[in-house]
Amino acid sequence: YLDGFYDLKQYTEEDFAKEHPYIYLSLPDGKTVWKVVSAGLADASLDYDCILADLTEEEMKTVIKKALERSVLDFGTSISEDDHLMTLSTCTGNSDFRMVVTAKLIEKSEVE
Repeated sequence: YLDGFYDLKQYTEEDFAKEHPYIYLSLPDGKTVWKVVSAGLADASLDYDCILADLTEEEMKTVIKKALERSVLDFGTSISEDDHLMTLSTCTGNSDFRMVVTAKLIEKSEVE
């Protein structure tokens, strides 16, 4: 795949987002399905908390709040502190900002 995370930028376009509401991730131990809940620009020097692991409940609330605030589209999916979130990020051509897509885990299957 030559374009890397190029498609992430397209989640700010309504038609693309409607046609591709899910992100599929295959791992050695199974497959996961994630529903996109947010897509938008993040300040590269301030919005680092979206990539942290093992968040406290308060940190998770902050991540959710920022994800929903930065989203340029309403993806119509609720998220809570109990959800498992995945954050994907790529460059924008402006080193001050990153394109960030947040998705929540909706399905997980293990390899048999």
